[in-house]
Amino acid sequence: MFDWLRGDDHTESCHDRAIDDEIDAAVRSPFVDVPLADHTDRRPDPPEINGRVPDAIRVNEFTGETTIIEKETHPGTEHSQEQVADLREGARRRGLGFDLDIIEEDDRLW
Repeated sequence: MFDWLRGDDHTESCHDRAIDDEIDAAVRSPFVDVPLADHTDRRPDPPEINGRVPDAIRVNEFTGETTIIEKETHPGTEHSQEQVADLREGARRRGLGFDLDIIEEDDRLW
């Protein structure tokens, strides 16, 4: 019934679509790459960072900055807050940037 929440062969979740959009934006950019991304077969999975797997890793080839990307549909949950805190701390320890992208869920019920 709610296949759009998890994605299946016929649909893609808004979370997974946001990751694909991140990759698509990088493909259009002459300076940005997304070499690693979770929840897609378009890129290899990122490694664990501070015990968590980020949604993507973005590299700005012009500035040399590497950024951990986390896409979040439920930022108010305890699990989400813990994951974001762990990834943010892992990024800080490695001298990387951190970008949290809050995703508004589609209203596909109607």
